[in-house]
Amino acid sequence: MEKCHNRLILLLLLGVMFWSFPSETSASSDLLPGEPIDSPFYEKYDRSAYKLDYVPKEDPSGIAETMEVQFYLFLNILLNLGWSLYLFLVEFTIRIVNWAFDKKLTNDLIDILGELFPALENTLWDNLWFLGASVAVLAAVLLWGSGKTQRSALVLAGMIILLAIVPSLLANFPAWIKTVNSVATDIGGEVLVKMVKADQGLFDNMSGQEMARLQRLAETNPQAYEQEMEERRKELEELKEKRGIHAVDDAIWKSLAYETYIVANCGDKEKCTKYIDELLALGDDDEQRREYLRHGDEEGSNKWIDEDGVSKNEDLKQFTKAGFPERATNAVVTGLLGLIPLLALVVFSFLTLYWTGIAMGFAILGVIFLLLAFWPGFGWGEVAYWTWRSFSALLMKLFYAIVLAVFLATWILIQPGGSHLQNLGLGGRIIVISFLLLGFWTAVESLRRKWINPPKLQGGSIAADGTGANDVNVAWDKTKQAIGMPTRLAAMGLKGLRRGHRYQKHRQNQRNIQRAHAENQAILHRMEAGAGAETQDKPQRRVRLRGAEVRQFDSGMAKESKQTFAAMKSEGYDPTQEEDRLAWLEKNPDEANQVSEIGRWSEKRLEKMKKKMSDFDGKTPPPARPQKNTPEYEVWEQSPRWRKHWGLYQKAKKQVNERYKQDYLDRYKKYERSVSRYFRQPPRYHQPSERAYLREYRKMARPQENEER
Repeated sequence: MEKCHNRLILLLLLGVMFWSFPSETSASSDLLPGEPIDSPFYEKYDRSAYKLDYVPKEDPSGIAETMEVQFYLFLNILLNLGWSLYLFLVEFTIRIVNWAFDKKLTNDLIDILGELFPALENTLWDNLWFLGASVAVLAAVLLWGSGKTQRSALVLAGMIILLAIVPSLLANFPAWIKTVNSVATDIGGEVLVKMVKADQGLFDNMSGQEMARLQRLAETNPQAYEQEMEERRKELEELKEKRGIHAVDDAIWKSLAYETYIVANCGDKEKCTKYIDELLALGDDDEQRREYLRHGDEEGSNKWIDEDGVSKNEDLKQFTKAGFPERATNAVVTGLLGLIPLLALVVFSFLTLYWTGIAMGFAILGVIFLLLAFWPGFGWGEVAYWTWRSFSALLMKLFYAIVLAVFLATWILIQPGGSHLQNLGLGGRIIVISFLLLGFWTAVESLRRKWINPPKLQGGSIAADGTGANDVNVAWDKTKQAIGMPTRLAAMGLKGLRRGHRYQKHRQNQRNIQRAHAENQAILHRMEAGAGAETQDKPQRRVRLRGAEVRQFDSGMAKESKQTFAAMKSEGYDPTQEEDRLAWLEKNPDEANQVSEIGRWSEKRLEKMKKKMSDFDGKTPPPARPQKNTPEYEVWEQSPRWRKHWGLYQKAKKQVNERYKQDYLDRYKKYERSVSRYFRQPPRYHQPSERAYLREYRKMARPQENEER
């Protein structure tokens, strides 16, 4: 319930903030809650002057430089859009903090409540009170008949008292709510004023002559003196409250807008403050700001940033192209850090208003609670619960306002110029305040849980629905227990049966899974064998695949001549040499025709074939490596380009095969891990095509071809 409660608050808060999204320049006042901010430091500079600056090259030459300048200007526009949103959130936070301490808003809402109460009384109470009273009388008769005389009399007495006081209660309840709300808001504002010391020096401005005049007026005309002092007291109260609000507004704006702007726009706060103040004084005129960053107080001098957009002053490097990445990082980081205290302030401020809404919600539904009080099972517990929740919500508002005041006072004290933790930078202060935020939130949530359900005076706790113990409830509870016993026993028996059934079903599912796995493995092995793979026991092992078919090189020699050529090579003769051919012919005169063909091939066709294979361009797969002791192998040995491309092709085939195998194994492992394996076929291995080998081969051959050229 508490998680839903917190999520509802967060959703409402985010909805309000996103609904109030600002425009590119500045947010319209209609999108921001509360009255405009009029604190001194906030009004010192116009909010539109808080923009991120960039000084480009003055006269870019060529399209490339112009595009570069426009690119950085575009990036700066994006940074300014984000920064404008951040400033909007800061102003949104300040206004909602002011709203939290403004009793005019909540009093106006309660006035609306006062106007609605008569209509609720006329439409609901006047038409339904008779029905409620009839139920009370019927319950009293039933209790009397069952011998519970005292309880019956109490029900009738409660009904009579309820009918007597409800008209007065409905008539005066809005005024009581308004009074309690004013007191709670005043106390919260007073705590804030005291903590930020906004009441110091209020009476120091009164001169001696003024004090003497007031003393004479008190002696001569006491009534006029009292009237003037009352007016002065109201003025001082308003001034004190205004000074407290101004102190808070200036502290938030200075720390989360001004100081973060210095870091985001320039970098080092100590070095850049003087430049930033001058830029803010120039307003939002981009040209004037760039002229100041280029020339300073010497017009046309370019003493800080030259015409090429290069910084001569190291302090202003972030305004140039060289410092743009650092400036973008600073802007993003400071904006994100600033969101932490902003969110904390908005949440606590929103909660003070949220509890006012809870009080109004219970007040609006008061007529329903009063009608429920006629029912003996509810009784006066509903009236007490409704009254308590209405007024306790306003007291919870006070608690949240006090926590918010402490939070703001702590934030002011640790700011530069404060009295504590002056050695912390912006990031350190935000981290410290985050720790405090978590502590405040934990404490106030613990208090909230206790406050909305306090113990009764005689012990025990008030139930969240206002139901108290009574005879009707006790009897009904015992009846439910008596009826529930056999029901629970039957439910336990059914639960045991369902558990046994689930176990049997679980075992059957396991057997089905094992059987399906075995079938899938068998299908996988058959698939691999059909794809040309050797079946393995485990599909994860390496799969050896058949190589794709490639064309064979043919020398054009007759079969008998090739056999003679192989025989000569095996016995150490060189068939391409005439001396070896003659020596072979003396030993084998019956092979004269074969030796003659070998001679013609060696003297004429061998050189042509060598030249043809040397001109191999790699656009088609190279012929396969011939067998040894063949005429084709003789061409192979004398063609280095052929051997080189055949090696590349074999390497390409190996890589493609490995890639296909790895892809198949990945798909199979994914299939094994998937529940859907019980409902679909296992993945199939796809044999690499000759086109796939050729693509990889061309990719590998292209760089070497370029080197040879």
